[in-house]
Amino acid sequence: MALINLVQADALQEPDNETESGVNNKLLPFAFTSDSMGVAMGVGGVSTGTIQPQASLFGLGLYSSNDSWIYYLAALNFQVPQWHQWLFSVYAFDGKFTEGRYYLSEDQASAEPLITAAQESFFKTQAKYIFPWGKGSGGAINSLTGPRNLSELKPIESWNPLISGTTSLEFEGAWQRRDLGEYNDLQSTDEVTSLSVELAYDNRNSTQIPSDGGRISFKANHDPGNSHRPQWTTWEFESGVFFDIGANDLFKQQVLGLSVWTADTPSWNKTQTLAGESYYQRPPDYAGVTLGGWDRLRGFDSGRYSDRSAISYSAEYRVLPSWQPLQELPLISSYEIPWWQWVFFLDAGNVHDRYDLRELHRDMKFSVGAGIRLKVEGIILRLDYAASEEGSHFRVLINHPF
Repeated sequence: MALINLVQADALQEPDNETESGVNNKLLPFAFTSDSMGVAMGVGGVSTGTIQPQASLFGLGLYSSNDSWIYYLAALNFQVPQWHQWLFSVYAFDGKFTEGRYYLSEDQASAEPLITAAQESFFKTQAKYIFPWGKGSGGAINSLTGPRNLSELKPIESWNPLISGTTSLEFEGAWQRRDLGEYNDLQSTDEVTSLSVELAYDNRNSTQIPSDGGRISFKANHDPGNSHRPQWTTWEFESGVFFDIGANDLFKQQVLGLSVWTADTPSWNKTQTLAGESYYQRPPDYAGVTLGGWDRLRGFDSGRYSDRSAISYSAEYRVLPSWQPLQELPLISSYEIPWWQWVFFLDAGNVHDRYDLRELHRDMKFSVGAGIRLKVEGIILRLDYAASEEGSHFRVLINHPF
């Protein structure tokens, strides 16, 4: 059964980071219907260049017929005077779901989720240091600029970080909570406070419509724990590359994108004593290593599979049609929509209770799908339909999955 998920919490990302000049403020009302929320109505808004030229504000709120609601706020890419190599961002999310769908570790053999009232929240702060070489040699703001249309795209000529691309080191502090009410005892903890650091090298020729290059990153996450919950550590590695297939009369651009993501929990089998009791140093399902949802194994429910380790592959065939009628349609003609993109994708992945590449590639799960991506007022709007052996999902999201 198809399920619409409008901009899931962790998929709520910033407007695309290739800056546009000038001040731009837009509101976009929306409505949709889904199995878990009923009829929902809301409004989203974006403001760019209002406070600082490279910075943006983004917000979204909605309310549904079954009394579910969410709000999301973000302040992105702000700078402190004289700190030319740094960018700072803040995110906040809160949502109540009267018929939320959740998979807990012990129930993953079953295709039936726990359906219950729940509340989810997070607050994140990020500080990103742009190394002063490559695109960062002109400061952090220079790393946000890039081609905005096909005529400006150029092939990647070098993979030397000192010459090409952006190298960054990002620090994040996050508080996250998932309250399942009467079912809270089924999860190890309903709250985490984690610290993360990510080293990334982005050498795509565009973050919006890449046709060459790629991005690689390594991220470590750690919750120091407290007197009520044990500490834990996870790491993630991700790499994505793009290949230009060429243009023809039907398509202005054809691109093949390939991505691999893998993660592990090295503290998984370690124990910690709290109040005289021994606990494994493992994150709760919602904060640990998971597959299923908006970016990986998109044909499955969010968080469908979780365990110590995981591996995930995605392939996307992306095309920009020569035919683009959206700017002429009523109701949306006042919004800037310079292009739309058709996408066909295949996902594969698996989880396991130890990091063993042979086991992770055994009995892999698959999903297939298609979607449309639109650039709307500088934001990449993503509409994906994906199917798997357990059903299908239609999701409305922000930004590419990789």
